[in-house]
Amino acid sequence: MFPVESKILIVDDAQTILAQMRIYLSESGYKNVISAKNLRGAIENFEKADAESAYFQLVLCDINMPGGSGIDFLKFIRKHPKHRETPFIMFTAEAEKSVITEAIAAGVDGYMLKPFSKAQLLQKMADAWKSVEKKKTA
Repeated sequence: MFPVESKILIVDDAQTILAQMRIYLSESGYKNVISAKNLRGAIENFEKADAESAYFQLVLCDINMPGGSGIDFLKFIRKHPKHRETPFIMFTAEAEKSVITEAIAAGVDGYMLKPFSKAQLLQKMADAWKSVEKKKTA
């Protein structure tokens, strides 16, 4: 599992989802959590962290947001050589197969449907962490 000191970015336009995810993460020991409510805010947070060499170890992002999608943000991150491998988990209220296929093609590490439980979130995070560890030993 990601170390509790990991820096995590949550991106969602729904305040209730942001608050719930912060609670889930806080209850699990994660305190270094930053949030953004749209694509612009996500990119700003990402660029600020990058400029300070305080990289995110995990991104949790909604697919559908005003001003751009989570897939747009994923593609933005995957273009940066230093961040190509940053674990990225997406969530959405839609189960449209074409969207899931596009996210997989863009390099998403995990996918959840809203609403999700704390256990589901932690399981997706554990799966992403296993993937990170596997890449280190490959």
